[in-house]
Amino acid sequence: MFIRKTKNNKTKIKTKIKTKKIIKRKNNKIKKGGSPPYFILTAGQTGSGKSSLLEKIKKHLGLEIQPIKLFIDDYIENRELTKQNVNELLIEIIKNILKQDEEKFSVEVLYQKFNEIYFRSRKEKGCLKDNSIHNCDEILDLELKTHLESNKDILLETTGLNPPKWIFTNEEFSNIDHYTVILAYSVVQLCELYIRIRKRFIASLQTYLSDTKSHPAPRLPSLSDDFIENTEKIIHMLFTIIEQCIISNNDYCGNKKPFRLLIFDNSDRDSKLLYDSINPFTSKIKQHIIDAFSINNIC
Repeated sequence: MFIRKTKNNKTKIKTKIKTKKIIKRKNNKIKKGGSPPYFILTAGQTGSGKSSLLEKIKKHLGLEIQPIKLFIDDYIENRELTKQNVNELLIEIIKNILKQDEEKFSVEVLYQKFNEIYFRSRKEKGCLKDNSIHNCDEILDLELKTHLESNKDILLETTGLNPPKWIFTNEEFSNIDHYTVILAYSVVQLCELYIRIRKRFIASLQTYLSDTKSHPAPRLPSLSDDFIENTEKIIHMLFTIIEQCIISNNDYCGNKKPFRLLIFDNSDRDSKLLYDSINPFTSKIKQHIIDAFSINNIC
């Protein structure tokens, strides 16, 4: 929020000074002595509780911010193309149930079809009704660039399968250099994640069917072998980021200045903090992170 000292708003300024730190900027750059805005990147698989991380991060770091939230799924799930394809798929499922042709729609086929709908909607142009030339990834990039240039506090979600180099090295996002960057991973036991995703799908499907125009379309991520493979990739990526970007601070992540890495065990409501990069990384912490995923458990 920008607050300027003028004759007409002295009272307003005094009231806000008591509750918030004022970030002083000129020409979109932080003045010396001012507090930089926050860029928070939450990472983890679908169902891992990324949306709950903001409050936990704020509590852990003592932050009082209300960042702009940029979630790619919000664009995709509310897109008319997504809803149209989901409706057609649901009708097809019902028809095959009535024909008692259950093999045509096995669980694996359902995963595949919902996955195809998701990525088709993500990549096809016309993501927004008033914008026919951009797909959803491009819309997100445009929104991100705008908010970065305005020095807004920002919250962005990602799967965590790749290093955050894309945000640090893209010239369109060069204003990230003025930000305090926090990368937070949400870790959940694999079996718990299976349960959450199934429950989330059923709940979102019921909500959607109650009013398909007002509610977002449901999403069903694949829970097959590639799901386990992605979990293994995330574990590997976590340790690579710690070794290459936190301990060594080389060019692997592309950041010009250090960022803070937080890892939360989000398997239950307590959500234990497993790692904060301001502390030394030990083999014991590494084992805690591996145990938190419980990837070898039989579900």
